[in-house]
Amino acid sequence: MGEPGDGRGTQAEAEIARQVKTANADTNLRANLKEPPPPPNVFDQLGMSFGATPAGGAGYRIDPEALAAQIRTFEDLRSRSRDQYYKLINAAQGVTPPSPDAPAVSQAQATRVSLIKAADHNRAISMYAQGLLDALRKANGTYRQVDEDTGSLFEKWSAR
Repeated sequence: MGEPGDGRGTQAEAEIARQVKTANADTNLRANLKEPPPPPNVFDQLGMSFGATPAGGAGYRIDPEALAAQIRTFEDLRSRSRDQYYKLINAAQGVTPPSPDAPAVSQAQATRVSLIKAADHNRAISMYAQGLLDALRKANGTYRQVDEDTGSLFEKWSAR
């Protein structure tokens, strides 16, 4: 550490003790953390509704027109994010440094990396929108079939 009496040994020991104390406090803090709150409902924030309204104890009634409108909204989101993906990839491929010096080459590379990350983000949005579309279309078909089955059941009972 240092020569006896120069004070560096005690300073180093004090710094080590401080770091150990900080690490222990961090560990205790992490151990006492509660579950994080659930994320906010994005659809509520966007004012989106899927046309589902509570129907007492019978589940939900789905408004087919509202569901179709949301499907179109997500188709548009998917389409726009795919378009942006290709634009960003093309932009990344077109980045060239203005000169061969190291700073210019480094900045051009950083720009390419940034554009590719943005393109990857758009691809992820597109995939997420596709997943929502698949689920909404499946739900739309399921709800329509259940409504038709229930309607025909009531028609049979009311004809008696």
